[in-house]
Amino acid sequence: MTTVTATAMATYDPRWHRIIGEALRIRVRGPARYRNPWRRRADLVGFVDEALRH
Repeated sequence: MTTVTATAMATYDPRWHRIIGEALRIRVRGPARYRNPWRRRADLVGFVDEALRH
C-alpha cells in the first residue's frame, strides 16, 4: 500500500475502499477486485463525486 492509498483509505468512508484498492491494483497490475466493469465504473463515478465534494 502506498502513502497515497493509505491516506485515501483513512480519509474516505469504507464504502470507497474497494475502488481505491482497485486504482492501486491497476497501477501494480494485481488481480482485479471487480468482475463487472460497469460496477467498477459506477463506483468510480461515485467516488469522484464524493472526492469533489469533500
